[in-house]
Amino acid sequence: MSTGRVQLRTAEPDAVETPAAAPTPGSVVARLRANAQAQQRTRTKELPVGGEFGDQLFIKYGVLQPDEMDRFVASRQGVRNIADISATSVTMDMMARACICLIGRVDGEEEVLQDDQGVIKLEDRLARMLELRAPDEPVLTSYDVINRLFGRNGAAITKHGDDLTEWMVNPTSEGEKSPGEPSDESG
Repeated sequence: MSTGRVQLRTAEPDAVETPAAAPTPGSVVARLRANAQAQQRTRTKELPVGGEFGDQLFIKYGVLQPDEMDRFVASRQGVRNIADISATSVTMDMMARACICLIGRVDGEEEVLQDDQGVIKLEDRLARMLELRAPDEPVLTSYDVINRLFGRNGAAITKHGDDLTEWMVNPTSEGEKSPGEPSDESG
């Protein structure tokens, strides 16, 4: 039975690896090595929540690793009718999965939000910390937390998610090339 995945062959276990020769500085291989090293850096993006939070509360995101993206896609495959999928709900799911932490910045001070359990993400602990729910309310899902965090404003959530998606497709710093993006240089 095929899993749909490609099997990659690795070197034989008894093969002896010889170190690669250092490429000539400025050569194609040297530039490709530099690109390969840059490609491995962890990339993050901070996006403001906005609204009443203005520029005081940011959500820090990372790109979704392939296995996490697989889980994200798989969670959507059980839906039989495309009309049953809420675009805003999908956006919120991606936001929750990609969230690394939340950062508060007020009057020159910066703080990663955390409690006795560690760093807080888009979860019920955030709702408790910011009093987005009453103490006697049941635990909130990430969907509910994001909804309340953005003031139940679907357009704001969608815009934030669009900004996140745009960055995830091209998670580079200003002036960097995106993975797989062709160079403008001829040569």
